[in-house]
Amino acid sequence: RMSKSKGNVVAPDEMVASYGADALRLYLLFKAPFEADIQWETKGVEDTARFLSKIFRFVDGRMATYDPDWENHIAFAEMTKADADLRRLTHQTIANVTKDVDAFGFNTYVSWLMKYVNGLNAATATSPYAWSETLSVLVRLLSPGAPHSADELWSSLGHDGFTYDLAWPIAD
Repeated sequence: RMSKSKGNVVAPDEMVASYGADALRLYLLFKAPFEADIQWETKGVEDTARFLSKIFRFVDGRMATYDPDWENHIAFAEMTKADADLRRLTHQTIANVTKDVDAFGFNTYVSWLMKYVNGLNAATATSPYAWSETLSVLVRLLSPGAPHSADELWSSLGHDGFTYDLAWPIAD
C-alpha cells in the first residue's frame, strides 16, 4: 500500500542496505499470507533482522559441539529425555515447515521457525548428536526464506556449497 502521491514509498534498496536482503525477505514472507496485500511497517524488518541475529547467536553458541558426521551416530547414541524432546521438537518443526512451504504458507513457515528457535533456546539436551542434527536442520529450514544467511551459517559449520543443493530434511 505504498503510493508516491502519499509519500510513503520505501525503496527495497534502502531496507537491504540497512537490514540485509534476508531480513527484508523474511519480513515480506511473514507479514501476511502469500496472496494478501500488506501494510508496510519498517519495524517489521527490524524484527526479522533481530530474529536472524538470534539464529546466528544460537548457531555460534552451539558450533563447538557440532559434529558434521552426526547422521552416522545419532541412531546409536544414548539419549536422555531432554535429548528426545529436542529431537521431537526438531521433527515436528520439519513436518510443519514442510507442509507450509509446500502450500505456499510462508507466513506460517516463518512463524514455525520462530517457535522452533525459541524452543531451542529453552532446550536442555546434552547429546552433541541431537544438537548437531538441530543445527543442520535449522540451517536447511531457514534456507528458503533467508538463503544468504543459511549459506553463511552452513559454511560456518564447516560445510562447502550452497544450502539449495542440500536434501530437504525429512520428519521422522
